[in-house]
Amino acid sequence: MAQKTGVYIQCEYCGKTVYKTLSQYKKRKQHFCSNKCQSLLKREITFEHRPCEVCGEDMYISKKSTQRFCSAECQHTWQLGNTGFNNRRFQGGSVKCESCGKEFLVGKYVLDSDRKHFCSTSCRQTWYSTVWSQSEDWKLESRERAVSLLKNNPATTQTKPQIAVNSMLDDMGITYRNEEPYTYYAIDNYLPEFDLAVEVMGDYWHSSPLKYPNSVNDKQRHVISRDKAKHTYLKNIYDIEILYLWESDILKRPEVCIELIRHYIECGGNLQDYHSFNYSIVDGRLELNDVIVRPYQERRIETAC
Repeated sequence: MAQKTGVYIQCEYCGKTVYKTLSQYKKRKQHFCSNKCQSLLKREITFEHRPCEVCGEDMYISKKSTQRFCSAECQHTWQLGNTGFNNRRFQGGSVKCESCGKEFLVGKYVLDSDRKHFCSTSCRQTWYSTVWSQSEDWKLESRERAVSLLKNNPATTQTKPQIAVNSMLDDMGITYRNEEPYTYYAIDNYLPEFDLAVEVMGDYWHSSPLKYPNSVNDKQRHVISRDKAKHTYLKNIYDIEILYLWESDILKRPEVCIELIRHYIECGGNLQDYHSFNYSIVDGRLELNDVIVRPYQERRIETAC
């Protein structure tokens, strides 16, 4: 019978005695009786118990994690108590609604702008329908916009998705201008009262990642590059984050687009994500999907193929 030349050691997690050959022993600084024990010890070292900052419920999470709340409900509760003047970073102020006179808080950018202020979409629509839409200035602007579109961009509003988006904005009582020029680029729908922009994205020409998840052709790649440059230019020069409404959502899920436009305006252009295919209506409310799809224009151009 061959003589054993190894050593008996104790598992560093459970304490069980196991036999290791000399080569096995020398290869490792730590020794375990199984992969399971090794994984359990590693987890105990890298994870910790942390209380939720709202309800105090224990969370067992990675030490590197920045998670502070145990659920979306607790995060929402915390946010409700840290808005406006309760937030030390808040630099806005109080304004009065042009329609009902109610006072409410707005951010610094909105406060410093010369736009009119409304406490709700309903008040804004009421004011535009009863006051602004009856003024001679609005009627003149509307006529000039129609003439300009017919003269300079006869095909601008002829695509089905663009017509649908224009109709949505009309029904919502939102003033807009098609093909608003910004030096090198034009915005499909510019909302002058809010200084916000909405782009209508054709699934093929702008390469919807839902329809083309794996590859795009040379024509699409060229448009992707242009979309990326356009977004960078408008963000850096004019500080505008564009809302992208995609063709499939416009035609098949218009309710998502309508609620997203409303949310985009009410949040002053600050969204968690700016692409309609990443949102859904759940129990009558607009919600961000759990799985976020990145459009090609937000990826490295060489990988968009």
